[in-house]
Amino acid sequence: MALIYKTVKFIITNGEIIHEEKKLYGAFDSNSQRIYIKDIPSLRVESLISQLMEISELDSVKAIQIEFDRYNEQFNIEVELYLEMKSFLEQQPNINFPVQDKPCGFTVSERFYNDLINSLKKISN
Repeated sequence: MALIYKTVKFIITNGEIIHEEKKLYGAFDSNSQRIYIKDIPSLRVESLISQLMEISELDSVKAIQIEFDRYNEQFNIEVELYLEMKSFLEQQPNINFPVQDKPCGFTVSERFYNDLINSLKKISN
């Protein structure tokens, strides 16, 4: 039987980080087209946050939603980009992350998982 732990969720919009504590499940905007980051390169937590904040300030991006959960003793992150336009990938080729249009997440180390959550909490307060 799978073990599911509390979800932690953040929204990044226009360079601002919001720790979402009320609406933990569901989409930021169910009417927007979404793409998902499939994996992240080996980065420091600060570099990842900086890159995501820059992406959130693009005109073609409404918001970035980051969800953290522990499932089957793994540390999982899902990063969704909510788009203003469908041609986002054609107009913004300099994104350093592999993306796809089907929901997905990726597994990270426990340390990276916790460091990223703690850093996002500090910035959002």
